[in-house]
Amino acid sequence: MTSPLLPPFEVPTPAQPVASYGLFEAAVGPVNMPPHAIGGGTEFVPEVCVDGRVYPALCDATPPVKTFDVITGRTFGPPFVVYTTLNCGSQGFNWTELEGRVRRQFAAGEQRAVERAFWGGDEVDTPDFLHDATVGTPTVTNVGVAASVPAGIALLEQFLADCYGLPGIIHARPRLAAHLLGAQQLVQAPPKLKTWRGNTVVFGDGYSGNGIANDPPTSTTEWVYATGRVFIWRSEDVLVPPPRQTMNRQANQRFLLAERNYALAVECCIGAVEITIPATGA
Repeated sequence: MTSPLLPPFEVPTPAQPVASYGLFEAAVGPVNMPPHAIGGGTEFVPEVCVDGRVYPALCDATPPVKTFDVITGRTFGPPFVVYTTLNCGSQGFNWTELEGRVRRQFAAGEQRAVERAFWGGDEVDTPDFLHDATVGTPTVTNVGVAASVPAGIALLEQFLADCYGLPGIIHARPRLAAHLLGAQQLVQAPPKLKTWRGNTVVFGDGYSGNGIANDPPTSTTEWVYATGRVFIWRSEDVLVPPPRQTMNRQANQRFLLAERNYALAVECCIGAVEITIPATGA
């Protein structure tokens, strides 16, 4: 509330807090995006999506035939753009101040926007990895339903062991953090949180929580996903067009834009479990 007699005294905008623990801590990257990937995304041949095999060491009159695995496909990282905008009148702030503001605004929301793209996207034609995987990403496997948090985590960890055999990532909305902690499913491994088995757990602020059929979570159910490694590429710099070039002089309005190119990829497999949790307030 302001005083009825005195105008408020303008103070510097408080410095930004450190971003929440999220996908950037769990993923490989973000690393610099090759310029040629900006329009078409990234692609690589995975080398860990096969299982080791065993063979008898003793002589055998009818030795089994060894199996030779083939390259089953490429992992595709579809491209997208994260952006933020700022619109203000021509008075009150100089160009340098405004450019700094839109850059800081971008930095504050960057990870959350990437998390939204990763878990279903929020715009037409943006990536959609979890509830409806895009072409080139692993097919989403419905691992089942679980009556409790420990049962759900158990299903996902077994899924990762069967399909990946390496440390993976479990993805959940922030409200699951308290439930996993209460069920003694989390271990601190700074800067990450992990399960007792060693899989990283991420509670993304931008995660929608939608299920495989794009069905939203309810007061008593949550979709939780498990994936192999997640790779993130992004353009080296945040692009801010010169503010003087984007000003609408006819309307005397300044329009600022900050944006960055991204690509994401998931290694080997994606699994999903619908978990029943206590109702809010229970």
